[in-house]
Amino acid sequence: MPGPHPAPDQVALLREIARRALWHLPNSGDEARQLVRYIDIENLRQSNPRDDAAPEG
Repeated sequence: MPGPHPAPDQVALLREIARRALWHLPNSGDEARQLVRYIDIENLRQSNPRDDAAPEG
């Protein structure tokens, strides 16, 4: 079971860190696309705790 979700200010800070890190990469567009692809694949592998329970039957 995953831990608690980060606070909104933590989310904002992490987003800003990621934005600034991408800014300094020479191929930031490619890196951002790869990161999105990785996150999409990881989200498919893990259940989302905010989703409703699976139907029984």
